[in-house]
Amino acid sequence: MVDSGVDVIELGIPFTDPIADGPIIQKGVERALKKNISLNNIFSLVKEFRKTNTFTPIVLMGYMNPIEKMGYKNFSASAKKYGVDGVLIVDLP
Repeated sequence: MVDSGVDVIELGIPFTDPIADGPIIQKGVERALKKNISLNNIFSLVKEFRKTNTFTPIVLMGYMNPIEKMGYKNFSASAKKYGVDGVLIVDLP
């Protein structure tokens, strides 16, 4: 993707009730949940990507519940440690 010219990579955080997402994203979330993809898996993906690319921004997008479940401090520390550049939380006011 980066070689094709993408400016930012957005990774979705799977959640059991993706009410703000359309049908295509919901199906992707269902597949991820069936494979037990978690925030820790996503951080592992970011860590692997950062071994070869430190300059392309990575943004996580999802709902507050998985972040609350992980714990705010743990989530923030992991995001910083593994090289996440931004977070979009769709269900915050």
